Amino acid sequence: MTPSPAFLRLGASALVLSLLTACGGTAASSNATPSSNSSQAAETSAAPELRGERAVVDRVIDGDTVDVRLGGEVVRVRLLNIDTPETKDPNEVVECLGPEATALLEDLLPPGTVVGLEYDQERTDSYGRTLAGVFLQDGTLVNAEIARQGLGTPLYIAPNDRFLPPVEEAFAEAEQQQAGLLDPAHGCTIPARVQQATTALADAAPANLDDATGEVAAAVAFLAALDAVDGDAHPHVRHLVGLPSLEGGIAGVRGDITALQERAAAQRRAAEAEAARQAEAEEEQRREAEAEAARQAEAARQAEAARQAEAVRQAEVARQTEAARQAAVDAANRAAAPAPAPAPAPAPKPAPNPGANIVDQAPPGYSAEIPGYTGPRCYAPGGKFYKPC
Repeated sequence: MTPSPAFLRLGASALVLSLLTACGGTAASSNATPSSNSSQAAETSAAPELRGERAVVDRVIDGDTVDVRLGGEVVRVRLLNIDTPETKDPNEVVECLGPEATALLEDLLPPGTVVGLEYDQERTDSYGRTLAGVFLQDGTLVNAEIARQGLGTPLYIAPNDRFLPPVEEAFAEAEQQQAGLLDPAHGCTIPARVQQATTALADAAPANLDDATGEVAAAVAFLAALDAVDGDAHPHVRHLVGLPSLEGGIAGVRGDITALQERAAAQRRAAEAEAARQAEAEEEQRREAEAEAARQAEAARQAEAARQAEAVRQAEVARQTEAARQAAVDAANRAAAPAPAPAPAPAPKPAPNPGANIVDQAPPGYSAEIPGYTGPRCYAPGGKFYKPC
């Protein structure tokens, strides 16, 4: 499952905090005492022999840890095969119903209570605490009583499993009665959170995923918190989410969230496809507009070229018309002009006058012959030389 944007903004640490933090109110079983049958038996018969090594309660540390006086010293005892929500670890938050589990153990083991300690294969844990089953004078196994009230879950850390069967049996009763951590009436419990998430997702729309403060975002954050929990650090949470009574509800929440996210993804894809379609349509319109503008520009260019060609043609026609007109005028003028007068016949040469004084040299301006001249001639005395006249 892909976390929503709202979950990504919260962060894994905050989600685990929201899952594990203790809620307000007091568990219905927080003031519970050992089973009534055991109490009545203790009142009506002689106290049974104390089981195990005798010790005296000094103080309760948390829901599954107690200090006892044993052999003249205070010994810290970690109850075997039971795990309750954290309250005292400085590196952890106070977990859901953790204070109620502590209150239950304080009711069961007030200071001065005589208890019996029985051990398993390993006597101490990595923190140096003594590992034991703790019995009351009436034979009540405190480890199992915590589980019966639903304020702790069975825990097996190899090789110690001596008290695991009675703890599991007691926890099965709590599960049947929906007690403590299994009570959906307590808002911080996993059953309550499953119910809240299921209700929020029933009519949810994909848009609800974007509301970081809404119930749908809280459902997504809850499921992400379950997935982010370190089962080794929080074994009671690991045990709870693995219960058949809760697995179906958690799976339903996961399926609803997945379906909602798939619908949101489908809507996003549809919106993206529509946006792409619109963008393509706008691009097509732009291309068509550009093509139309280019067609209009080409038509305008061709029209201008045609106009200029027509202007040149008309100018040529006008020139030719004017040339023809001028030619006609010239022809008419030539036709109307008088014919030139014929050249005068050359004057007859005078008869030789033997007695005349013949001048052998041409006077100035006269010539004996002018090549190509056919016009009138004026002769000098003697008739040998002439000039045009």
